Amino acid sequence: MNESQIIALSITVPAILGATLINNARIGDMKDVIRAETNSVRAEVDARFAKLDLSLEIRFSSIDRKLDELLRVVADYLHRIRTIEERPR
Repeated sequence: MNESQIIALSITVPAILGATLINNARIGDMKDVIRAETNSVRAEVDARFAKLDLSLEIRFSSIDRKLDELLRVVADYLHRIRTIEERPR
C-alpha cells in the first residue's frame, strides 16, 4: 500500500462511518416520527371505538326498554285472555 492509498482510505473510512451514524440518527428520528403518528392514530381509533361503544349501549338500552314494554303488553293480553277463558259459560 502506498501513501496515496492510505490517505484515500483514511478519508473514506471516517466518511463512511460518519454517513452511517448520520443515517442511523435519521432512521432513529424516523422511528420516533412513526411511533408518534402510530400513537396518534391509536388514540383516534380508541376514541372512535369509545364513541361507537356508547352509541351501541344507548341503542341496546332503547331496544331493552322497548322489549320490556312489549313483554308487559303481551303479559297483560295473556292475563285478559285467561280471564275471559276462565269465565263461566
